[in-house]
Amino acid sequence: MVEVTEKVVEEGKKKDAFLGIDIGSVSCKFVLMDTNGNLLTSVFLRNRGSPIDSAKAGMAELRDNIEQSENLGDYEIRCCGTTGSARYLTKAIVGADLAKTEIIAHAVAA
Repeated sequence: MVEVTEKVVEEGKKKDAFLGIDIGSVSCKFVLMDTNGNLLTSVFLRNRGSPIDSAKAGMAELRDNIEQSENLGDYEIRCCGTTGSARYLTKAIVGADLAKTEIIAHAVAA
């Protein structure tokens, strides 16, 4: 399931966005959020048995969501974080800024 929430921004100005990726043994989740914590778009996929294939598929679907949206092109991804059992591999594949365990991610979010 993919949800897209479009935000209207001033013409010519880029807004900051942050990408979170969770690739585990069963599923993959990708979320793009703005600076206020609003969900801009998300992707949920069942794991394809390979973290590399899952990361590629999720990023491709995320890119498609952005390209199909009228306003998501107004955002620029400033930071990317990964979590899940394949966090370090995913970090290397997508060039993420950080990789944290789910326990740390939950604690910080709380």
